[in-house]
Amino acid sequence: MISYFVRYHNMLLSAFGEHLVLVLTVLVISSALAALICTLLLVSGKGTHLVVQICSVIYSIPSLALFSLMI
Repeated sequence: MISYFVRYHNMLLSAFGEHLVLVLTVLVISSALAALICTLLLVSGKGTHLVVQICSVIYSIPSLALFSLMI
């Protein structure tokens, strides 16, 4: 395994750099979008119930998938 890292360290560092750029880009965009949505909901107050319900559905999907694996 160490010989693999020694042999391909340039390729691995390049792939890690690309991965880091992609992750940080998505993190910044999603944080900005979340801040915008939260600010709009705090100012207007309309649609708060809808957003909470949508987030609840999104959070329950992984739990349902894991539950189906246990059956």
